[in-house]
Amino acid sequence: MKILMIAPEPFFQPRGTPISVYQRLRALSFLNYQVDVLTYHIGEHVDIPGVNILRIPAVPFIKSSKPGPSFSKLILDPILFIYAMFILATNQYDVIHSHEEASFFSALFAKVFGKKHVYDMHSSLPKQLTSFKFWDNFLFLWTAKTLEEIVLRTSDAIITIGTDLDELVRERYPEANTIKIENLPLQVLSLPPGPCDVDCIKKRLGLNGQPTVVYTGTFEPYQGLDMFIESARIVTSEYPEISFLLVGGNKRQIDHYKQLTADRNMSDFIQFLGNVPTSEATSYLELASVLVSPRLEGTSIPLKMYTYLLSGTPVVATDIEAHRLALDENLAVLTNPNAADFARGILKLLNDPELGMRLASNAQELMWSKYGFDSYVNKVSSIYQTLSANQGNRVSGKVSVQNK
Repeated sequence: MKILMIAPEPFFQPRGTPISVYQRLRALSFLNYQVDVLTYHIGEHVDIPGVNILRIPAVPFIKSSKPGPSFSKLILDPILFIYAMFILATNQYDVIHSHEEASFFSALFAKVFGKKHVYDMHSSLPKQLTSFKFWDNFLFLWTAKTLEEIVLRTSDAIITIGTDLDELVRERYPEANTIKIENLPLQVLSLPPGPCDVDCIKKRLGLNGQPTVVYTGTFEPYQGLDMFIESARIVTSEYPEISFLLVGGNKRQIDHYKQLTADRNMSDFIQFLGNVPTSEATSYLELASVLVSPRLEGTSIPLKMYTYLLSGTPVVATDIEAHRLALDENLAVLTNPNAADFARGILKLLNDPELGMRLASNAQELMWSKYGFDSYVNKVSSIYQTLSANQGNRVSGKVSVQNK
């Protein structure tokens, strides 16, 4: 079986959906499927057996594409559409596997070219638009709702990444061929060691055993970094030796938050590290005393949450729908999404190491029992096996990945 995967995002980059795309490709590669991935011109090259990365032509004035709807996507997605049409017209594929808004035109291409269509649903796009003010208007929402209905109704298979999306699909289309495949923690992928291990990072950043609070992720407004920086100011009154590390963000965003930090006299406590190699990311989780997710809104589980929970480091997160899909009080400290309560959550873990150890242990136990690569591959295999009863090179039954 040969697959054309269409991924409308920078690939590869160490953030949500690109990591999810990478994990799907790793599973499909293990199952011996041949995959061409059509994606943006932006991103790092990664080598995966059986996977060929195809990129649209470089658009000179577009060097990045942020998560969610953006003006860059208004330029890049039409180019992606044209190239996908050309590739499908000149090559033989059995399946189109689409991510995010690429599903809108992939549903059309599946009909025109007579291919099976797998929709990889990372979020409900109409709901996502409501989180971005410019895009939250009648025309965009109506268009997104209409197109999403068509995709859900016509897809041969639908993959969802969380309970909320799984319930949405099953409620609207009970007959849909759908499966929930949660994203994997980064640690499960056995990434090669990064250029700098934990001790190396501590030395580089001047950390000398003081409590360290770490945030990783994008710097978009919904992540709640303004609130987090204010909560950090509160924490420093009790722990004046504490250090806060923020991993992620582009230069413009980092410059903005550096200025905000300076305005609040917090520059001595907070370091902005920018994007780091994915292979190095888990080292920052290991050196942390507390991991934080101050996200203010969202309905889908942040991918990083699985990695946080497997890290062995206790977590403080805001008590919102997106976090509740993965967390409860046995796994993390959950707080109201405001600076004072979030600060109290951080202090609670700093002041009670035994509580932190208990929560982190519970989280690790859950992650290892529920989110192994073996189970992940079997889920990907099972949904692909529903597409055709007789594919020449398909894998039948369950697989074991223990020796891979």
